[in-house]
Amino acid sequence: MLHQISNTPILREIADKEMLTSLFMRDYSLMNGQMGCAIFFALLSRATQNHWYEDFASELLDNICDNLTISLPVDFGFGLCGIGWGIEFLKYKGFIHDDTDEILSDIDKAVMERDIRRITDASLETGLKGLLAYVRSRLMSERGTSYGPFDDIYLFEVDKAASKLCISNKSTEITQVWGDCLQIFNLSHNNSWKKGISIICGHERY
Repeated sequence: MLHQISNTPILREIADKEMLTSLFMRDYSLMNGQMGCAIFFALLSRATQNHWYEDFASELLDNICDNLTISLPVDFGFGLCGIGWGIEFLKYKGFIHDDTDEILSDIDKAVMERDIRRITDASLETGLKGLLAYVRSRLMSERGTSYGPFDDIYLFEVDKAASKLCISNKSTEITQVWGDCLQIFNLSHNNSWKKGISIICGHERY
């Protein structure tokens, strides 16, 4: 399988194109921007055993962190929650080894400032499920301290909001959310990093 992937012309074409253009994106999001592209290169590096792709994923991550601002929307698909979740996903997969608390502290604060009691959208990309996916990824992240990023009052409100919109804990686990992301990426018809992720993860024939 690794030999097949490493010799897939379409993946080489996607990687070459993204290496030329992705650092110039002004979109840092998970679903459309540099965060999703960084995940593509990280997965591609492991599939092909090519460390240059992992180096480029790290370059993209550095660029994302340098440009993080709380003026971005909070949502999962196109904003802060998705960027933060993407970082935690890469940590979960073993591409990041550092404690992510310092990197994501500003996102944590921005998320807690959102009044989740008033959210009526239950979706992953723009609604409560995406916010809960980020919160859960942060709670499950390995850290060097016993202190978590969210206070008890906030977590109580999170549980109430999830119950109100019938969002289960299982649906916000990192593997479940990744499955949801793959379904979205698999809808891409152009030769972008989204199609590349779909190929690597076996959601398309190649």
